[in-house]
Amino acid sequence: HMSWKKLRSWFFFYEFHTLHKKPRAKIEVWQLRKLKLLISHLQRNIPLYRELLDVAQIQPEDIVSLDTLEKLPMMNKETFRGRRVEDYIDTSHQPVGSWVTTSGTSGVLFAPLRRAVAKMPRYSDSLRYRFLMEERPWRWDATWAKMAHVRVLRLPRENSITVYVNDLLSNPMIALRQLAEFQPYIIEAHASLLFELARQARIHGLKLRPRYAISASERLLPASRSFVEEEFECKVFVRYGLEEFGTVGLECIQHDGFHINAESFIVEVVDRDGKRLPDGTRGSVLITDLYNYEMPFVRYNTGDRGRLTWERCACGLETPRLWFEGRYSAFLSFKQRQYHQFEFSEIMQLFTPHVFQYQIAKKSDTAMVVRLIPGPSYTSSVEAEMKEQFRKIMETVDVQIEQVSHISRLPRGKSQIVADESVDQSLRSASER
Repeated sequence: HMSWKKLRSWFFFYEFHTLHKKPRAKIEVWQLRKLKLLISHLQRNIPLYRELLDVAQIQPEDIVSLDTLEKLPMMNKETFRGRRVEDYIDTSHQPVGSWVTTSGTSGVLFAPLRRAVAKMPRYSDSLRYRFLMEERPWRWDATWAKMAHVRVLRLPRENSITVYVNDLLSNPMIALRQLAEFQPYIIEAHASLLFELARQARIHGLKLRPRYAISASERLLPASRSFVEEEFECKVFVRYGLEEFGTVGLECIQHDGFHINAESFIVEVVDRDGKRLPDGTRGSVLITDLYNYEMPFVRYNTGDRGRLTWERCACGLETPRLWFEGRYSAFLSFKQRQYHQFEFSEIMQLFTPHVFQYQIAKKSDTAMVVRLIPGPSYTSSVEAEMKEQFRKIMETVDVQIEQVSHISRLPRGKSQIVADESVDQSLRSASER
């Protein structure tokens, strides 16, 4: 009996692990089957979703195609805030998932219950290191590869080492020596920390030669990517994910968009009313997690903006690809006008070949500073053009450009791309008076 159960478990994982190589039609059949099971579970066990399904007048038997998903309402962090936890988690058993806290990059903290499957190395490695699986297809996890993780807290993982963010930033030689001694096959970090690690390696003349570097949680600018690849002499892969879900998508060898882990997630790009947009059209990114039965997320508005296509990639995969274009929920207000982060991102996109990292900081209702770490090709003419681009959308705001050696960070090590420092200044002025 146990051997049959184990065999069935491995057969399911094989389907799960190889679905991304299947044609679109087979991917969508899988997604529809999993969606039907999820919606049935929601109606039986989650009070919040019973309410939402009743309002939308949707029954599990009405889920006859993936298009039906569009009839369900969008959710976001506010959907959960102010409600009892018992309203939105499955209380029929003891939760086996992991409570996590989002980083607050968007300015709003949130504590979701991540799905239990994220704790299973076989499944999580399949999503996080999919590009690596081609090297040893007979291995269904990545524990064979020595990994170094730059983190605030230790990551207990076989055949790995944790380099602490505090060590990297306060005494980089400690981190560099650790890595040089360990000789990792993969180095994984937030984009800004990965750049900082490469920068410190160059400053101290210490050669690190991983096979791969993985950038996660932040946007890796082209200049930073080139710098890391040159310094480490390795291939860089970027991963798209959120604390609520884990790894949602990953680059392939073409580095042309994030291939969505379609066996686990349905990703939609929609307009402000929740209507799906045509392939390649920019809009809000919604995610449905097909495996989180404990604290489900259906049509969850991530606060990100991007564009999605099912067009076959040059690598041969037919999984949908997402191009991430910035977090919509992060904004700054000047004289009652809100400027969203994607507006700033569109401007800075023009200058990414010349800039390693940047931060947009509000100083007052009439003043803003763009802090940046300049790349080798940054010149005074680039700076002048940057100022001009900001003036086009912010005529009444004094925009200053400031070259810096580092960007301020949140507690977990992420760079804070958008910061409102006007409140801090007001408090300091009040205390001085």
